[in-house]
Amino acid sequence: MAAQPVAKPWGSFVRNGEREGALPLLTAKIRPRYFKSPKLEISSNTIRGGGVYPNVAQAGAETARAIRLVSQMELNSRSEVVYSRNIMKNIGHSAVVFGMCAGAVCVASANAQSTQPPPSNSYVTAPNSYEQPVSPAHGLYLGADVGGLLTSDVRVKNFLGSVSPGTKVDLDPGVRVGFRAGYHFTDWFAVEGETGVMANNIHSITGANIDGNATLANVPFLINARFELPHGNCPITPYFGGGAGGSATVLSFDRHIDFNDADLHGSDSDVVFAYQAFGGLRYAITDKIGLGVEYHFICTTGSSWTADGFGPNKISFAGTRSHAITAAFNYRF
Repeated sequence: MAAQPVAKPWGSFVRNGEREGALPLLTAKIRPRYFKSPKLEISSNTIRGGGVYPNVAQAGAETARAIRLVSQMELNSRSEVVYSRNIMKNIGHSAVVFGMCAGAVCVASANAQSTQPPPSNSYVTAPNSYEQPVSPAHGLYLGADVGGLLTSDVRVKNFLGSVSPGTKVDLDPGVRVGFRAGYHFTDWFAVEGETGVMANNIHSITGANIDGNATLANVPFLINARFELPHGNCPITPYFGGGAGGSATVLSFDRHIDFNDADLHGSDSDVVFAYQAFGGLRYAITDKIGLGVEYHFICTTGSSWTADGFGPNKISFAGTRSHAITAAFNYRF
């Protein structure tokens, strides 16, 4: 019985056991480098269907042909690998160029959209109704106010001689007209000068007989400090303040007054000390024009007048206390 061929390590050449009447046979085991296919085995026993060649030359020739075939297969494999690598490089370069072109197109499209006008049906948000122009924080302003005046009863101290205790002047509701000019140093503080007219008709004097009209009036001239409380863009601004100065107090009798056995008519004036406190609300119609409502509490010290042609010729009243509620207007430059 012939001995079975013994396999040696991969890629080696071995000598098989000799069969009777035959030459030694060669066995070659070869695996191509670039293929992952099953192991290819070529031997003199498998060439030509496993025939046995009578001499070494013929077996060597068949083996050499098989080796050339495998070498050609390896060369073809390398060519295919190189070709595949070149294809991948070309695909990569194409992808980079395509990406750059696409990016350029996107940038151009975005720039074109940003320069296009908004569509005709786009909506524009209306400004907040409270976003009014804010009045200048610094600068000159002018103002005026007009309204009603209530003056408390005035005590009579002397009327062409002594009078009984409790003698007083009863005044009708009157009118106030005021004018002012000032300067805003900040958006919350201003200094202003004020003048105007405050007048009440004399309704009665205790123990006197009045024929015709009689009037008690004051013409103040005051320096005020004004404090405002602005709140962002809100058009309504509260304010308050106070001032002091003087007032020209005028006593006038249109026809005659009989008092203490005296009959007199005419007018006279006196200058006295005056002071006030005030407060109000201002509504800004524009950044320069405003309307508002004000309250004034103004006081004067006692005043005296002189009557010509009489022995005791002094008329003296105590100080006045008046309350006024007025509508105000001002203009800021």
